[in-house]
Amino acid sequence: MAIGGRHVAGGWATLSILRQVHHCRLPIEIWHLGDRDLPPSVRSLFDEFDVEFVDASHDRRLAQFRPTTGWELKSVAISLSRFAEVIYLDADNVPLVDPGSLFDDPRYRSTGALFWPDIRNANRFNPIWSITGTTAPEGPEFESGLIVVDKLRHWPELQLTMHFNEHSHFYYRYLLGDKDTFQLAWTRLNGRFALPRKLPEQVFGTHFGNSSGPLALIGVWQHDFNGARITLHHTDTPLVAWGRNPTHPEFKLSGHRDVALAELRRRWDGYFEAPPKPKLNSNLPAEIESIRWYRYIIQGIECRDLEFLTDGHIGSGALRAERFWRLDGSDADRRLIISSREHDTCELRMRDDGSWVGQWTQFQQSPVELIPLAGLHHDATEAEIDPRPKLLYVTPVAPAELGNGLAMRAANVLRLLLETHRVTVLVIPLYHRGAATTLPTWMEAFCEDIRTAQPPMTYTRENVPDRDVEQWERAWIEEIGRAYDDQSFDVIHIFRMFTLKYAQRYLDSATNQPATLQLDLDDVESRTQQRLARLYSRHRLDAGRTEALRMATWAEVTERQLMNSWDRVFVCSAEDKVELDARVPTHRAEIVVLPNRVMLPVDLPPPPRGTPLTLLCVGTLSYFPNADGVIWFCREVLPVIRELSAVQLRLLVVGTGATDEVRDLAHIPEVEIVGEVERVDEWYQQADLVIVPLRAGGGTRIKLIEAMAYQRPIVSTSIAAEGLAVTDGIHLLIGDRPVVFARHCLRLLQDASLANKLAANGRKLVEERYALREIEVKATLAR
Repeated sequence: MAIGGRHVAGGWATLSILRQVHHCRLPIEIWHLGDRDLPPSVRSLFDEFDVEFVDASHDRRLAQFRPTTGWELKSVAISLSRFAEVIYLDADNVPLVDPGSLFDDPRYRSTGALFWPDIRNANRFNPIWSITGTTAPEGPEFESGLIVVDKLRHWPELQLTMHFNEHSHFYYRYLLGDKDTFQLAWTRLNGRFALPRKLPEQVFGTHFGNSSGPLALIGVWQHDFNGARITLHHTDTPLVAWGRNPTHPEFKLSGHRDVALAELRRRWDGYFEAPPKPKLNSNLPAEIESIRWYRYIIQGIECRDLEFLTDGHIGSGALRAERFWRLDGSDADRRLIISSREHDTCELRMRDDGSWVGQWTQFQQSPVELIPLAGLHHDATEAEIDPRPKLLYVTPVAPAELGNGLAMRAANVLRLLLETHRVTVLVIPLYHRGAATTLPTWMEAFCEDIRTAQPPMTYTRENVPDRDVEQWERAWIEEIGRAYDDQSFDVIHIFRMFTLKYAQRYLDSATNQPATLQLDLDDVESRTQQRLARLYSRHRLDAGRTEALRMATWAEVTERQLMNSWDRVFVCSAEDKVELDARVPTHRAEIVVLPNRVMLPVDLPPPPRGTPLTLLCVGTLSYFPNADGVIWFCREVLPVIRELSAVQLRLLVVGTGATDEVRDLAHIPEVEIVGEVERVDEWYQQADLVIVPLRAGGGTRIKLIEAMAYQRPIVSTSIAAEGLAVTDGIHLLIGDRPVVFARHCLRLLQDASLANKLAANGRKLVEERYALREIEVKATLAR
């Protein structure tokens, strides 16, 4: 067994049940990582269990490899223990029977190794199989809370497992800790083993004294080869000596567990080391701002040093539960609240000696102390570090100056971030159609690093069989997490809400917990999806409507969560900001309007005014509202134009991803489906008029801004123009009904003076409000 840190209470309870309930008399070794992990004063508590302690941090047999985590320690403990046959048991894996009987199991006698299954199957898309020249096994991954192995029969496999853990800095990028190293070693060397067929069952329970409260995920039941429960592994809620432990009505040993933990509390004060002596000071706000560093002690679990920043964030040392601080209450009853992004974590009150004491308000409700560490930490000066925050920019499309509107937005925002941050870019190619093949040259010049996380194997999501989608997507998410797994960031900026799940590894990383979180929504996704649902209904596409409604519900829930937990949310228009404010009136996140912008083209030729007159429609045609707009114009507006006038005209449709229905429009004499082009400027030069016939969507249309930048007259729908500072009759003409849209087109085609006036006004508006400037990298940024 490995015991240390937060697993002392679990180890004590498990050993108590082994010795006193199951009367297990097997010799026991307890492995740990030195006095900081398990001090002598704590080790002495375990003397009554007749155990031997082994300190892996000073073991001479490990001259080339010193494990630094409990995951790495597991393979070391099994391989270097004095036993020839080993039962390894996690400290938080409570046995329901005497595990010694496993040595007599005929499957163990036959194979020399017993493992237990995990909840999920081995992922055949994981690159580790090709890296190690191994074929992915069928069936579940291993779960290493319980292992039985004959070392004499499986010494090669154990040595290979040791190799994987010795080089964990590489292999853990592909594996979920030690558990996968055992399965990989046994698979690579064709080692024999037995695995129970019954998969683990998740265990949910309630906290003591709160039977009506929400269920907490405790861990999993594991089973023997006959399907009977053999252990309760506390994988999700570790046992604590001080505080509440969740229990399940079918866990018959909960009474023995609680008696054992009560005995541990009687013998141990919960400190791993003597706490520092606090500095006496009762000036509350000034105290936090001037001292800045505090020793954070969760009784019986751990202690860490936290950096309290003046803006209410918690910096270095913070984990998910400790991201913000605030002072509440009156001077007579001042409380210090530490919170996560989702909820308050603990509440503390100041003592006379200047320290703070309280308890967690969530989970186990363990006692907490906060002790000032004035003068014990050195704060780097601005002269010693680059003052600009380090930012990770995660985008679902390669940024581009021209072409796809999503890619142009990605580039626009990146330009602004580069002025005030040291930016590292991670491209997740969720949208490969129409995406840029080369990045803008300024990205190489100004970004610290640029990486693309390609999907696993060579095919895209559309080519993955349905049965493999979940594994394929999980492998891609893990590949994304490997791109910058050795770095930490001050700010994480995610572009578009649907990118969130792919970047989750960076959001969950312990080193990124103090990071400021920014999300560029671009538009209000829930509203956009509701509009899409109505558009699908018009086309009688029930499957599309159902999916859009599902996405709208998901987006609305997610928007509320993000508005109450993230630091900053970007939208592209003031209208979107008003919409979000109305949907979530009391929100934590700052809402920032970041308009879409375009590069201003130069040397603009006037519209050709030739015969036939040319209409231009530009957009990504795989996006349903764009395809619908083209179809609507061709089928409902174009016939009206023919009926009202004999003017000769042609329509050029430019954009990538044309659907079959859009391509079929080419049979109309006036319509030419140009498709994907490398540059759009030559097509704008041919245009007498630009149409933007959108009937759904959100945010602001970059294509409309682009058309104004090229100084072309425009007819659009009201949805296409919303969010922009345009006025009907001043910058463009707006029409939503086919007859109105058709009359506007004819008016601008026939009245060159009006068309030129609108085009000039549009160009001037872009110059004033929507033009990109050259990048100017600044040296400072207020957090």
